[in-house]
Amino acid sequence: MNISKLTNKKQLHAAVKDLLKLRENIIMEDDSIVMFTLGAEGIIVGKDDTDKIYLWYGWDYTSCPNDDEPITYIVVSEPGRAFLQYSKHKVVTMSTNYRMSFILDEMATSFAQQRLDYLRRLVKNKELDYPIVGCKVNIESSGNLRKAYITSLRINSKSVSVRLDDKDSFLLYDEKGYKFDAETISILLRVNEIIEQQKGMIFSLILDNANTLKAQRMRNADTYNIFLRGKSHGHHNVIVLVSEKAFFITFDDDALLLAKYFHLPLYHCRMISSRDHTVAYIDNYQFQNLVEDGELESRVMSQDIKRELYDFGFTPSILNFKGRDDLPLKNISICKSTDGYYYVQATTGDNVLTPVVIPSNVGTYYSSLGNGKEKEMLLTSVAHHAYDNRV
Repeated sequence: MNISKLTNKKQLHAAVKDLLKLRENIIMEDDSIVMFTLGAEGIIVGKDDTDKIYLWYGWDYTSCPNDDEPITYIVVSEPGRAFLQYSKHKVVTMSTNYRMSFILDEMATSFAQQRLDYLRRLVKNKELDYPIVGCKVNIESSGNLRKAYITSLRINSKSVSVRLDDKDSFLLYDEKGYKFDAETISILLRVNEIIEQQKGMIFSLILDNANTLKAQRMRNADTYNIFLRGKSHGHHNVIVLVSEKAFFITFDDDALLLAKYFHLPLYHCRMISSRDHTVAYIDNYQFQNLVEDGELESRVMSQDIKRELYDFGFTPSILNFKGRDDLPLKNISICKSTDGYYYVQATTGDNVLTPVVIPSNVGTYYSSLGNGKEKEMLLTSVAHHAYDNRV
């Protein structure tokens, strides 16, 4: 069979017209649809079949001009084909000699939907809550532009959502389908980029969560030990940075100093055989500024295998929480009750505030800290997080 390569839109649209003629001669007795192969991808052509896919899954479709009316079609990615393979709706696959070697911009939304649907299928009856670091997105709504960070992606069999700036939950998909407003599309396309870059880690977390997290936290502990080695060489007044792929990280009080200097968010880094630690990171450009400014003395520690930022599994730290300026809290303490719960208590003015139960992981982390800047900051952040909306 002679292979016909599709390398541009004109060639693709010519193929769509040929495949539509072929599809019109195929009679399906049931509600099945036909998908033609384009190599690794597939394609569904014609209004009847694309309407069914849109009705069943909400996947966006594309069109090409024709004499009478435009021909609608959906290019199906490899994840999309894998999803359809286990669909409750019957999809008949027919081989062709076409091979597609490019992607149109107008296919991006559909490809993002297909990838997320495939991940929903992989997750099954569980849930993936995947942390995302350093992912900016511009969201346009009613003429206003919001610049935000996507801080996590949550996927289960019935819904897909993201968390913005570690506070706002934004729904991309539920059982009613995908939304097509400008806000959703902006976030959807950005999420698809992240999944493409980090799919190895995402698939590992879905398919073997426990062992993946264990290995990740062991690597985190190894990196922290490199940091400690730098601190142990008489560099207590120097910020120790561990060099990674296109960024540098530091821990504990050094992270607080670096975050204050560059106005950076802080992150929580989980480890095995050690308590968790607070982390900050800077990119190469910021590192050059740090060296050139000379206000903070730093030392770089290297390691043989450098890691990607997403490989650490950083999650936003509660230390990023900015409390109300009009609510001065004093006499703050975190205690553990006899029944095992941690709670925070404080006073404001002459008022003794009612104790508030806090998450056990926060209380445990606080208890593991020695006296220092981080413990003081954590105490204040936890108190404001508990009381700002109660007083």
